Amino acid sequence: MSKLRLSYSKMDRYKTCPLSYKLHYLDKFKSEPSDPLIFGKLIHTCLELYVKNAKYGEDEILSIFTLQYTNEKLTCQSMFEEGRQILINWVKNNSDVHDLNILGIEQEIRMNIAGFDLIGYIDRIDQLDDDTIEIIDYKTNRMIFSREDVDQNLQMSIYTIALKSLYPDKKIVCRFDMLRHGFSMHTERSEEQLETAVDYIKSVGNQLKTASEFPAKLNTNCIYCDHRQNCGVFQKALIGKQEFICEDINDLDSVAKEYQEVSNLAKILYARKATLGGVIKIGLLSKEKLEYHGFKYAMGKMTKITYPNVNKTVDVLSNLIELDREIIEESITEVKKTKLDAFLKEQKKKWDKAKKLTVEMALKKTADISFSPRLNVRAIK
Repeated sequence: MSKLRLSYSKMDRYKTCPLSYKLHYLDKFKSEPSDPLIFGKLIHTCLELYVKNAKYGEDEILSIFTLQYTNEKLTCQSMFEEGRQILINWVKNNSDVHDLNILGIEQEIRMNIAGFDLIGYIDRIDQLDDDTIEIIDYKTNRMIFSREDVDQNLQMSIYTIALKSLYPDKKIVCRFDMLRHGFSMHTERSEEQLETAVDYIKSVGNQLKTASEFPAKLNTNCIYCDHRQNCGVFQKALIGKQEFICEDINDLDSVAKEYQEVSNLAKILYARKATLGGVIKIGLLSKEKLEYHGFKYAMGKMTKITYPNVNKTVDVLSNLIELDREIIEESITEVKKTKLDAFLKEQKKKWDKAKKLTVEMALKKTADISFSPRLNVRAIK
């Protein structure tokens, strides 16, 4: 039996779904990556090529993206537009990247941890100053990491261990570039965290060496799995078949178990509905309406009305209704938080920490802050 090699991707796949691990690494089934997975790799490729070539600007990276999008046979227009915007924003926010001291791009790492050979690839390694090395990982996630996610991320722990062996006298810091959201999240690892990571790698490695059963684990990532077509549990989920139904509503353990299964089923079915809806919309490009199985399909029109010019709107109202202009302004004028956040993001680049804090405190006094109860559910790691 050949020696088991580990990687973060291999361990993460096993943790997420043992069957997916078996199909991919043991049975060697052909991978059928979903469009979001292809999209993420495509964005990584564009950034890698851009950083490597000092002559590249926005036009060049967008040309690369269009070519890669075509080669991958992706057809979703909204995904194409989103990809372009991600790259435009990244180039704008990293205008100095060609002037940085970059030590590695898609840098391969190989090392032995807890008796296992481990391989990985780091998106980028920068030297910030004489004493500090920064690991950069690009993420196209729609969901923003929590602080716990960032500080406990195994991938960054592995990369830190690798770079500490290469640069023993340097401080190693880590950065996630959240590409869809236009900002970065930073973290570091203590010696205790790295020791814990080594013990965890040893545990998972030993499990993989001795595992004989690889059950499917239905989860919210099933719709992206590159082996979903060969998974019986996923195929059952597509027709809404539940494996577990709570019989006692007073048994919270059973309630939570069914709740999580239904949540996973709902996401899978919703994604399937979106796919089927896209096919129907294509059919409606050449026909005004479609009728199948007692239902009529047609493209409707959603109307969205906005009044972007506040002064003109207030002028019209104050001329037509008997109210003071100040009362009208106070009643209808509201600052949009998304626009305010975008404005402040640009301004903060020019401010020191004291200025940032002063503005944040002053704005907080003018804001109306309300809270509503919301059920948050997270997987236990």
